[in-house]
Amino acid sequence: MEEHRQKVDREFDSVLATNSRELETVSQRQAKERERQQKTTVAMETRRRRQMQQQLDADMKQFLAQQKKDYAKWKDDLRKVY
Repeated sequence: MEEHRQKVDREFDSVLATNSRELETVSQRQAKERERQQKTTVAMETRRRRQMQQQLDADMKQFLAQQKKDYAKWKDDLRKVY
């Protein structure tokens, strides 16, 4: 009986050690995957911010150009009136 118990204890310890190694491996893989996803997310956010800033700059230039045209037109119209 004692022999059987020792055998079962060794098997249990062996399975426990194996599971611990597998858990560590899975944890490491998860950490690497999270890190990769985080880098991807940061890169996407940076790209989107850059795109938004470029669009904002383009819209601002267009707006200012239109304002300049409107000002010149109003100024010319005012000269014609007076």
